[in-house]
Amino acid sequence: MKIKLSLCFLLLSTLIYPLSYAENYLEVEPILSTRIEINAGEDITITLPANPTTGYTWQLAKPLDKTILGESSSSYVPDRTQQVGSGGREIWTIKTLKPGRTKAIFNYLRPWEKETPPVKTITFIIIVK
Repeated sequence: MKIKLSLCFLLLSTLIYPLSYAENYLEVEPILSTRIEINAGEDITITLPANPTTGYTWQLAKPLDKTILGESSSSYVPDRTQQVGSGGREIWTIKTLKPGRTKAIFNYLRPWEKETPPVKTITFIIIVK
């Protein structure tokens, strides 16, 4: 009887572990890249789909290049729906200071999950004229 239970547990664990691993692995999307060209002194507005009810938010992967870009701010605008848990858009505004080329890299993640990679990453190549 013990052997049968052990075999059942072993069989179930070998089936469940790869499925849970694959599920977590498939959530991670490839890195996307977008190019933005803008004049110095204009604001960049970046709109990203988001759903903070799941705990995920967009964050800058590293600080912006302060020689080209100025202050940044973000706000969340929910979709116009009455459904609980529905998503919306996170809107980022970045000021431009002077001509140059830089990147703004955003990660979509749960801030408290320090050892977990972001589920989405998007890179904006910013060319300020």
